[in-house]
Amino acid sequence: MRGDTIHSLNHSTVPSPGLPRPTWELERLELLEQLDEVRSLAQNRLDRIHQLEQALDQCLMAFWEIKLLIRDQESMESQLAATEAFSHVQQQAIMNLNQQLSQQQQELALQEQVFREREQQFQELLSAAEVMAQAQQTELGYLRSHLVHDRTTAQVYQNQLIQDLQTALASQQQRGLELAAQVLTARTQIISLEVQLDETQRQLTTYQQQHACMEQRAPLSHGGVPPYDLSTSKAPDPALLQLKLAGLETELVRQRMLQAKLQHTCQELTAERDRHSDRTVALTQQVAEMQEQILQQAQQAKEYEAAVQHWKDRFLVSHRYALRCQDLLAQTLTDPAVIADSLTPTDPACDLLPPMDPDVLIPDFLMEIQPTALPESSEPMLLESFLSPVGDLPAFLARRRRNYRVQ
Repeated sequence: MRGDTIHSLNHSTVPSPGLPRPTWELERLELLEQLDEVRSLAQNRLDRIHQLEQALDQCLMAFWEIKLLIRDQESMESQLAATEAFSHVQQQAIMNLNQQLSQQQQELALQEQVFREREQQFQELLSAAEVMAQAQQTELGYLRSHLVHDRTTAQVYQNQLIQDLQTALASQQQRGLELAAQVLTARTQIISLEVQLDETQRQLTTYQQQHACMEQRAPLSHGGVPPYDLSTSKAPDPALLQLKLAGLETELVRQRMLQAKLQHTCQELTAERDRHSDRTVALTQQVAEMQEQILQQAQQAKEYEAAVQHWKDRFLVSHRYALRCQDLLAQTLTDPAVIADSLTPTDPACDLLPPMDPDVLIPDFLMEIQPTALPESSEPMLLESFLSPVGDLPAFLARRRRNYRVQ
């Protein structure tokens, strides 16, 4: 607006041609020229200020970009520290797992030694049982080497033993019945002999009475009384009666001795039957105990095998995990172009920054590697198993671990 006014004044004060210019007009023209110079200088200064403001804005923008880069670098450094800490934790976990594996192997070796000692004791027990019962040598040896076949053999042997004992018991019972019949017959004979003895004693008493009567009548025979005719008497001979009485007494004594012997034999057979019954029960109980011990040892062996397989699986999973981490790190270190492309700035404001070296960006890119970027499908719960190494133990191992802690 000021320039338009000056321009209008110039046009209004222009002298007519051919007239001389006054002094004030010359001064005014000089002032106008100076004013134009000052105006052009001010315009140049304004342009310079505008350019400086633009440069300041660009500097501020570059400053904020550098600040963001520094912040990103700090976050990457923190991520790298976290990754290194996690790698250290993984290495520590692997070392702990290896140490636990060695300890478990030592414990398994110790348990195997204890198991061998128990097996040796069991073999000695079996040898003693073979000494006590030679009939069980083959079955007990079979029982130790082959569990299923031994169980069947032991059952067959038990049935055979029970059958033999039942047969022996039946034969003993039959013999007892025969002895009881013999005792009954002997008792009947004793009763008959006692009756005969009583009859003989009665006849002997009658004969003695008759003999006494004959002796009393003997003096009368000299006085005219006819003597007693012994030939017509029916009394038996005393000698025969004495012999018969002695024979009957001997037979009675023999029958009583036979009865006592039969009763003693019956008692011995009853005691032997009870002894065989007790032995049958003891052998049955012993076979059941041996079967239970063998089943327990077989179950314990299966548990040991399951424990060994469990720790083998854990070691294989840890080994695969370590190999996968190693492969990823090797791939990362051998492919810096991919890292540089992934970290190349896409903001146009970053064009003023210097280009980034991929070799310098590799350590920063390592900070972005998170544990979740490692295997996802093969071992999804591997990290949790590392953080809780006893969480996936089998039931019997957890029970043994609790019992060990209680002890």
